[in-house]
Amino acid sequence: MSYEFLWYIFLDVSVIIILLFSNLESRKIPIRQSRYFDGVVISQILFILADLLTRGVNYDGGRYFPAPVLWLANALFFLLFLLRSFFFFGFSVIVATADDTCRKVMIRIGKILLVVMSALVVSSYWTKAVFLVDTNGYQRGWFGYIVYAESLILMLLPVICLQKNRRKLRKRLRITTEFYIALCELGVISRILFGHHLMMSVFGSLAIFIIFVTYEHPRYFKEGISDCFSEEAMVQTFEEWVGQREYWMYCFAIQNFSEMLEIYGRYQMDQAVRMISEFIKKRYPGHYYFYTNQRFAILSDKPMNFDFIRSSLTERFRKPWVNEEANVFLTLSQFAVHNYTNYENGMDLVQSLKIILERREDVTDELSTEITDEEFSIIDRSLQVKKRLNYVVRRDMAELFLQPIINAQTGRLVGAEALIRIRDEDGNLIYPSEFIPVAEKNGAIISLGTQIYERACRFLSQHQETLGLTWLNVNLSPIQCMDETLPDRFCEIAKKYQVPTSLITLEITEEADIDFRKLSVFMQQMMERGFTFSLDDYGSGYSNISRVKNLPFRNIKLDKEIVWDHLRYQTPLLPQVIHSFQQMGYSITAEGVENEEMADVLSLYGIDYFQGFYYSRPIPVDEFVGKYSK
Repeated sequence: MSYEFLWYIFLDVSVIIILLFSNLESRKIPIRQSRYFDGVVISQILFILADLLTRGVNYDGGRYFPAPVLWLANALFFLLFLLRSFFFFGFSVIVATADDTCRKVMIRIGKILLVVMSALVVSSYWTKAVFLVDTNGYQRGWFGYIVYAESLILMLLPVICLQKNRRKLRKRLRITTEFYIALCELGVISRILFGHHLMMSVFGSLAIFIIFVTYEHPRYFKEGISDCFSEEAMVQTFEEWVGQREYWMYCFAIQNFSEMLEIYGRYQMDQAVRMISEFIKKRYPGHYYFYTNQRFAILSDKPMNFDFIRSSLTERFRKPWVNEEANVFLTLSQFAVHNYTNYENGMDLVQSLKIILERREDVTDELSTEITDEEFSIIDRSLQVKKRLNYVVRRDMAELFLQPIINAQTGRLVGAEALIRIRDEDGNLIYPSEFIPVAEKNGAIISLGTQIYERACRFLSQHQETLGLTWLNVNLSPIQCMDETLPDRFCEIAKKYQVPTSLITLEITEEADIDFRKLSVFMQQMMERGFTFSLDDYGSGYSNISRVKNLPFRNIKLDKEIVWDHLRYQTPLLPQVIHSFQQMGYSITAEGVENEEMADVLSLYGIDYFQGFYYSRPIPVDEFVGKYSK
């Protein structure tokens, strides 16, 4: 036996042993890609053994073994070669094809070819098509290269898929996939050209190593602290499970995680997460476990006893998570899901589960139950709004609506408030109360606010003189006020449309968690550029006169609730507030004016401006221009 032969064997066996132990050391996510990778590894091992076996029995013309043994050994070699080729093909199709229907069709084609070619190999006992065994030992048949040709052609199909979906795949993944496919093809070609070498097995093992490093390494689907599967792994699992396999899932989250992090510190919380992970794996074995941030999930395709899990988890969380340095006391929110399938993809379902846990942040564990379809419907709406918001922002589709501001003494139009509106896929308006909180949370309010501001500037440049507008109010989110690039950006946009910044009043709602110092600096920067400010929704919660006077507002807008409460209960607060602000030099706008009686009463208090449905609801620009043009 040559040194070259021994080197090939050593290299093959070394790579396979490493991959086998890496592949078996931990449980893998239950998806088709992982199953096909397991198939690739196992079929490669069996193929190497079969290759060595055939070389042994075929040695010296096979004169040391009877003909049936020679035939069985060579048939096994070809069958395992076909099986190996199929698993390589199937895995490549899965990672290269974005469309699930196309993926299933191609894998079905691969299975059909596997059956047909396997039948051809077996029939060679009679037909001598692929190989034959005679007095001279093993001989290639009249159709001897068909098995190799089928493998070469089959592996070209994923390459076509890669080129078709090149924009949907990251460049690194596309290049490495093409590289390992090329190694597989080179291995088959080397077998055809240099049949007495073991180069094909080496090429195959190297291809498997690249697949493992690129797609199957635990770092891609495991969360490091808990050693549970990651959120991305959950998404991939649901992509295949939802609608195809019945499932049971129990989710829970550590409540007030940020506060606990401040109390106990990162190290202690990481230790607690590890102990929680170990607890659920031991207490509820045989399932799949996921973790991301403070959220855990236990998933199974077999029935789960939700009541038992809830009671045992609740009982365990009543005790501290003890390590050598601290006793960590935690509380949890939790719920169960059984086979909810009204989603088009796994990402939507995972996002909905996260929203449910957020909504249940303050729910006690004793009240947690299985999620109902009604609750999922509410979450579905929230998710659809979020997706539509992202779509609108990306395509610059936000609409400008305007609501008039009326001079309380003359009853004439003097200004307007610019308001953001977005529509769903059917063209229906989505309520601001639905999309504004989402936009503020995910940061989309920055882009959304800029879009509306630019539309407001365009509107002023076209219609300000015609309508006789003295100013236009534009709302700013507290998040926008923290954007250091906003002052220059807003100035550039106003300059683009030749709109004096003095025509624009920025409305701000002061909130409890806003940085007062940063807000003051921001307002000063904007005032230096010619903008003025109005305090929106005064009386709705946090703002008070002592804080307001320390900020450079020129106008105070009274929240409609404080106006309605006064007219409903005749409380003395509203007149006092109006008088105090007037004494301090502010102009006053009353929001929520809905009828003539309200306007008459508020006029007696010296209100400067009115805004409300009595004059007009927020309307599109064209309608506003048509209604108020001189």
